Amino acid sequence: MPKTETETVKHTPAPWHVAGHGNGNKELPILRKDGKEIGCIRGEARLADAALIAAAPTMLTALKLALSIIRRERCESMANYNKIERAILAAEWRDA
Repeated sequence: MPKTETETVKHTPAPWHVAGHGNGNKELPILRKDGKEIGCIRGEARLADAALIAAAPTMLTALKLALSIIRRERCESMANYNKIERAILAAEWRDA
């Protein structure tokens, strides 16, 4: 079961952003709000990968919201509920 909003988040809090994109850098740092680096992306798809990683905290929040809406509305599609729940568990390094 996903954590409630009152539980402590174990990952670096949002927002995250990509630094140095658009200037031909071979490495793209992912920075937290205060500008400190939390990761660095290399490789052919570095801009797309860095954007996806930087969006991770926001996507996790959106998935938690979607899961709560599905649960509250007693949505017919449990397959979608299960996919969302597994994604949240994976993002929080918990067993699915």
